[in-house]
Amino acid sequence: INRIRELRLKGTLYSAMLHDPVIKGYPVGDIAESFNAIAQAAPRLAYNPSFMTSYMRRHLAQGKAFGKGRLVGDINTVVHQLERVARAHRPNMADLRGIAFEHRQGTLESGFITAHALSNQTNYVSATGNHVASADLPVDSETPAWSLLTAIDVLSDSPVTAIAMVGDSITDGWGSTTSGNQRWPNHFARRLLADNSSSKFAVVNAGISGNQVTRGGNTLFGQNLQARFERDVLALSNVSHMVLMEGINDLGMKSSAANRVSAAEVIAGYQQLISRAHARGIKIIGATLTPYEGAAYFTPAGEIVRQAINDFIRNSGAFDGVIDFEKAVQDPDNPSRILPAFTEDNLHPNDIGYQAMADAIDLDLFK
Repeated sequence: INRIRELRLKGTLYSAMLHDPVIKGYPVGDIAESFNAIAQAAPRLAYNPSFMTSYMRRHLAQGKAFGKGRLVGDINTVVHQLERVARAHRPNMADLRGIAFEHRQGTLESGFITAHALSNQTNYVSATGNHVASADLPVDSETPAWSLLTAIDVLSDSPVTAIAMVGDSITDGWGSTTSGNQRWPNHFARRLLADNSSSKFAVVNAGISGNQVTRGGNTLFGQNLQARFERDVLALSNVSHMVLMEGINDLGMKSSAANRVSAAEVIAGYQQLISRAHARGIKIIGATLTPYEGAAYFTPAGEIVRQAINDFIRNSGAFDGVIDFEKAVQDPDNPSRILPAFTEDNLHPNDIGYQAMADAIDLDLFK
């Protein structure tokens, strides 16, 4: 991974030093010092050629690097020196950017293609051609989907275990600001990172909008949780804990009397997941289902089932811990509804609703 960082850093330097008509006119030492200063002040920019070029132009034009030149030598030597700087100052919560896939003609025309259709992020599709070496992506279109990607493993210099957040659109962050990283797992990860008394964890979001514990049917919403559990949780690296918050779609999407899912069916699904997690040494935290009266698929019968499921989560002792998301977002004056300030559609929280959910999590559950 260090070699990958070095190559990316070298690419950024080459772009600035050899191709930018303004920057390449400065002495190599001044260019290196400018890069060094910006990388320390804003580590996220260190691997982004277009942003670094723009910032370095202004930095050099203001004379902030003139006469210094402490980082000297050919470009390979400079890269090694700057790599140490960038590694020392890289942010812990940087956005994951720059994951690119090349689609060669004829390779994806048949068979099932992995996709996450509703990512709550803006993603970009380039114009036709190989743009791997391009400093700027020629965007042809935008898409809400993460395509061809199941998961990303990140190498670390120190041991890190993972917490998998398993759920449906509420865990997926539907209703939050697009590309704002305002899902409750995002807020939780920031809390965890800021807490010096907590262990070091990676936080994995395994939420899929529309997903169900017991049944499936619509490919847009993925396999049911029983079927996808191996792939989305058990197969991931170093998972020590998981949070389970799923079941509301089992109630709403099968709301007719003939198809209605019972509390017993969802609870049986939970018990299977608990057994499978424990068999791998994973602690499983149960999270109560949030209110949904006023949602398009609400029924009074479904509300009775939701309350029975929540009673099991809170009082059965089957889980290794409990997070009460229902209490975190419900309207005190109408407990079967989410607080109006926390939702736009009576089913999915908004940014502040997701923040309230994350704030309700006891970090001691993961110690």
